[in-house]
Amino acid sequence: MYELQQSQFESTRTLFTPLCHHLAVESILAGLTSGRIFVDDVERPRTAVAWFKRRVFLAGNRTNARVNVALNRLFTDVYYPEMQAEGFAQSSFTLVYTPGWERAMDVVLAGKDPMRSQWLCYRLDPSEKEWRVRIPKQFRLRWADAALLADSSLTNLDDVTHEMLTERPSIEDFLQKSFGTCVLLTNEIVGWCLTEYNLNTRCELGIATMPHVQGKGLATATASATMREAARRGYTEIGCLCTGDNEPSQSLVRKLGFSLFRTDDTYYAFFNPMLNQGVNGNVQMHEGNFQEAVMWYEQALVHDEPPIWLLWNASMAWANLGNQTKTFAYLNQLVDAGFEDRGLLQSAEHFRIYHRTSDWASLLSRI
Repeated sequence: MYELQQSQFESTRTLFTPLCHHLAVESILAGLTSGRIFVDDVERPRTAVAWFKRRVFLAGNRTNARVNVALNRLFTDVYYPEMQAEGFAQSSFTLVYTPGWERAMDVVLAGKDPMRSQWLCYRLDPSEKEWRVRIPKQFRLRWADAALLADSSLTNLDDVTHEMLTERPSIEDFLQKSFGTCVLLTNEIVGWCLTEYNLNTRCELGIATMPHVQGKGLATATASATMREAARRGYTEIGCLCTGDNEPSQSLVRKLGFSLFRTDDTYYAFFNPMLNQGVNGNVQMHEGNFQEAVMWYEQALVHDEPPIWLLWNASMAWANLGNQTKTFAYLNQLVDAGFEDRGLLQSAEHFRIYHRTSDWASLLSRI
């Protein structure tokens, strides 16, 4: 695969046209987002892959076996090391592709153990609605601007800057090209709605609210304030992406008036092998495939210093399979790792079959 210079990006537009409803693609092609594009042939590209941070887009011909192997090497030798060096080692990426590529993923993503998902693509015209911002009295809104970032009295500023940097190369780039709203409880930033991939009169939104203040209409308030500002600035199309399993996000965007216009099949994987294997296990356990789940958990637990959630989930999967020895092996490792929530342990339905055993009594005596 050959990397293109920014001046050559337009040569791939025809290939990427089916994915240009994603503003990240349009922004990369326009040179407004510092993404990278690789092709099979610089003069006559038939296959192209573009990425910016954790978003990857694959288009074109999928039938060339040599190119598919080269794509796999590109992921292994270039993309993964780049993302790990940029601080995304504990994160995942999402791959969006033109139809048919799923037949080649066993080669393109070989060794990555990806999982399948969907991106639901919503959009609206903010100028077609009068945006009323309602917020509980104890909260207040502030613009996500340089003044907010310079206010040392605020907490959770790092969370806001992290969010700004998920889709921008720098804070300065965000301040120049994007805008948004934060919601504060006294001096604590507890939520935000930020624009992403601003291009002419189009942008996308990223919305988040801290768990301890959810259910109070704060996401609706920050999004409404941001879209009111977008309408004032002349924006005519705002997009929002939700994963197929994120019903709360889907409910929010529908409430705001967004309409679903496209569903894209995706693959995703974590850069950290232990996390990726663990999440594969979570997917299988959620679907009730406990034997498959423990296979993934066992692979993940070979790595050093597994997180508490991994030990907990592995013990639950083994409990569902009726393997008492494995269940308590991981429950005891859980306690060794610092787990102290006796109430959670006792209330977990998966372990009730063991409540009258000596292993259970011994475990509780350690907490």
